Amino acid sequence: MNYIPSINKPMPKMLTVRAIAQTGLLPENTIRVMLRSGQIKAVYSGRKAFINYDNLCAYLRTLGVNGVVEEEYGK
Repeated sequence: MNYIPSINKPMPKMLTVRAIAQTGLLPENTIRVMLRSGQIKAVYSGRKAFINYDNLCAYLRTLGVNGVVEEEYGK
């Protein structure tokens, strides 16, 4: 069976760790630590991680003052 993506659904904005760091959102090292600890998800192509930028921003909005997740992420 062939998978046919929905035409009405926009493609997610996938950025590398370096590209996200260049936006000024988070430092490169912080993003890498979050990836290693499992706080954020990524799709890998070889060693390069591609992160859904919109999901990352949504996750960061759920963090409280001390970096504690106030709501469950990814639902």
